[in-house]
Formats: sequence, C-alpha cells, structure tokens
Amino acid sequence: MRSESMSTLELNLRLDVRGRSSTAAEIAQRHARALALLGDCEHRRCDAAVDGQLVPRLVARIKGWDTAGVYDLAEQMDQDCIAVLDVATGVGSLIGPRIQGYGTFDLARFQRFSAEQVPVDPAKGEEQ
Repeated sequence: MRSESMSTLELNLRLDVRGRSSTAAEIAQRHARALALLGDCEHRRCDAAVDGQLVPRLVARIKGWDTAGVYDLAEQMDQDCIAVLDVATGVGSLIGPRIQGYGTFDLARFQRFSAEQVPVDPAKGEEQ
C-alpha cells in the first residue's frame, strides 16, 4: 500500500521460504513476483550467509510505502517478516505477520541498498 508521504524505505526480503528448500527456479519466480509487487523501485540481489547457509535475498529501496503495505508484501510473499529501514529517520523494524522469535531489528545484519551507508557505531550497534 502506498501512502501520501514520500518516505524512502530500504527492505531486506528473503526469496526463499524458511523451513523448506527452494530450487533456483522457485527463487527466480519469487524474485520476479517480488519485483512485480514492489513496482517501480531500485533493487539488487544480495544473497547472504546466515548460519552457514546462503540465503537468497532482495534488497530494495522504495518510496511512498507505509507499514501496512510492507505487511501485505510479507503476507503475499509468504514471509514471516521483512526487515525495513526508514532512510530519513534511521529507524529500523521488522514488519510482517509472524515476527515472534526474530527479536528486534539489527542494523549490523541489515544489508543497506547503497555502498554509501551511514557508519555503524560498533559499541552501540546503531548508526552514528
């Protein structure tokens, strides 16, 4: 769901479904579906190692979305939650129907869209 505000959000969206294996074709289909649902956005594939396994992930920058829209995206993509960072405020959150057990947003684990990222204070685990 798009909102009237022009807030810019960065998303980390898994392209697999936790708890079951996904073929390369399924991941490619989920990637295409995510882009269709996101519409006009900047995006890149950024797979990451999590607990020793490579996790397929889409990193996107979207404008004009609200939390309800991201929640709907998580449901439509069959994701427990999506990690989201509000670029203007630097506030991150997990949004989705099943966030229990994931803890809180962790900026140190969040993949920023751009290489020009705000530095993280390692003592606090927060942006400086």
